[in-house]
Amino acid sequence: QGKPISEAEQYKFNQSILANAMKYQSKTYTANENGKDVVKGYVIEGLDKNLFTTIGVNSIIQGVTLVDGSGAFVGINYGTIESCAIRPSSASKGYEGIKIKSDYGFLDINEKSGR
Repeated sequence: QGKPISEAEQYKFNQSILANAMKYQSKTYTANENGKDVVKGYVIEGLDKNLFTTIGVNSIIQGVTLVDGSGAFVGINYGTIESCAIRPSSASKGYEGIKIKSDYGFLDINEKSGR
C-alpha cells in the first residue's frame, strides 16, 4: 500500500488543481480539524483531458470528483486511488452526457501494483 503524501506534496497537488481554476470550474472542500482547515476533497467540472498522466507507485490520490467532463482520471496508475468519481452534475443529465475520451473510462492502464 502507498504512503500518505507529505505536506509539500499536498501543497503542490493543491496548486496543480487550483492552477486550472480559470479554465475549469473547481471547488475545494475543507473541514476544520483541531482549529486547522484540512482539505477533504476536490470537484473539477468540465475537464477535457486526463487529470494525471501517471500516478506513481507510492502515491495515494483521494477525494477527487470529475463532473461533466470528457477527460479521464489518469493514463497509467501504479498507485492507489480512493474515494474518487466521475459523474454528471445532476441526475437529470444522466451519464449519457459524460463523453470520456479514453476508451477505458476512469483510467487507461491500471498496473499490477495499482488499485
